[in-house]
Amino acid sequence: MFARYAHAPNALGYCGPPLGATLRDGSVDEVRKAATQFSGAWPYLRVLAKMTGISDPLDYRLVESYWLGGGVGANLDALFVSKATVDKGPNKFNRRWRPRAMGRATRVTKGISHIVIELDERH
Repeated sequence: MFARYAHAPNALGYCGPPLGATLRDGSVDEVRKAATQFSGAWPYLRVLAKMTGISDPLDYRLVESYWLGGGVGANLDALFVSKATVDKGPNKFNRRWRPRAMGRATRVTKGISHIVIELDERH
């Protein structure tokens, strides 16, 4: 079911890595492995599976709910964001230097953040 909805936007380059032939002609296990490489769809399907209690993120009900809207994901209004925090992450990965006048250089620092979002149920 995932391959049915993901093939067209993937072939056009709108989502996921270039896996056109795998999504079109692959076996169930190959499509499952390819689905984990979708940076937008896979995490969302995992969260949706956890919230609905369905064990398989590629269950047809979850996939249709993700790609078409509605379905099992429509009745999850009981959840709300109870806490959201953003912390400064490490800066050790950004070791770049920008050339400056007279042979000098300055360090380029880019911000990395850790974002934590906690959900809770309304009572």
